[in-house]
Amino acid sequence: EDGASNLATAFNIFSNYVGMVLLSQAYCFRLSGWLALPLLLALTAFGGYTGALIVESYKTIAARGETVPSYAQIGFHAIGPPGKWLVIVSSIVETFFAILNMNIIIWQNAALLLPSVELQWLVAGCVALSFPVNWLRDFEELACLSAFGFAACLCICAVVVFQVATVGPDLAPPDREVAIVGGAPMAASIMLAGLTGHVGIPPMYCSMRTPDAFHPTLAAAFAAIFAVYALVGVCGYLLYGGGASVLITSDMGGATTGWASTLLVGLVTAAITFKLFTSVPMCVQVLVDVCENMWLERHKAPLSAVASQRVRLGWWLASILASFGFYSSLEYLTAFVGLNSLLISVLLPIFFYLRLHRRLSGGRAAALYALLALSVVLSVVIGYLDISDYIASLSGTVPSDA
Repeated sequence: EDGASNLATAFNIFSNYVGMVLLSQAYCFRLSGWLALPLLLALTAFGGYTGALIVESYKTIAARGETVPSYAQIGFHAIGPPGKWLVIVSSIVETFFAILNMNIIIWQNAALLLPSVELQWLVAGCVALSFPVNWLRDFEELACLSAFGFAACLCICAVVVFQVATVGPDLAPPDREVAIVGGAPMAASIMLAGLTGHVGIPPMYCSMRTPDAFHPTLAAAFAAIFAVYALVGVCGYLLYGGGASVLITSDMGGATTGWASTLLVGLVTAAITFKLFTSVPMCVQVLVDVCENMWLERHKAPLSAVASQRVRLGWWLASILASFGFYSSLEYLTAFVGLNSLLISVLLPIFFYLRLHRRLSGGRAAALYALLALSVVLSVVIGYLDISDYIASLSGTVPSDA
């Protein structure tokens, strides 16, 4: 009723961004060497800045009478229906591919927890367990698991720090490099997948008790995001070097040095798996909500309960089938999420801001236009390289590490 405190808002921002991509930060360091650290810093700072631009854009349209704190509404006020649909379609793509990521990580973590069971039976069991959740209607209990997910992220940090401290420098792999320029585009794409979530910024801003404090709160949250991602990436690279897997949970078990480390790794893997398992139905429901809102807007009547359930089962089944297809290409799937993040979390915030603030001073406007042009060039280059690598991996030219 009184609004969220600054601390609660910072926690919500952190939870909104830090998720499954945390498991792939050591892999980003494997791809680009220690160059990954300044790259992560630059991308995180960029993400925080574009998030601030979204808030400034919402303030502008709110001053004109807009009351819905929606990223799509910012797009609508900036360039009309195309802006609205750019945000909606990008959000659908982001959510759907996030579901695929979660499905695959659940299956791979289940294989780590139950190594004696054949993979096809583990996948079948996970699918069977997730099917009844499609009839779950009250997500209030699951929503409270954001705190559980935050604890799981902290546990990952604790495990890698513990393993670095106990393994010692003599056992650390020597194959670490200062910079691998050729791997930077893929590493950047994966990092960007962990910095997507700008759709949630306008409502979090409007829910604050003191909205004037949002910018420093956002900066503090993104500083914490960088710290956690960097800690896991650096420690993972120190431990596993050039052998780091796409999922750090695959490596942590092999680096256990005693019962305490083994117990920690098992708890972390189980916690992350459970958190992702409960997140899948909520993401499916987000896609259903989008479809229901589109139907209501078009037909001026709500979608029936039966039709809504069919839509939900359709999204769930499509995600399961697509997850089978991408199972061996998790790193490329995550990179494609990052490419979509370039659009929704980098390009569109700058573009919408420039459209809504056409009377900017010459210096700042020129800087933003230059930043927009640079972002477009980087998006094209990174997208081309990532897609080329993916096509090569399908033909067997580039071995997959997933």
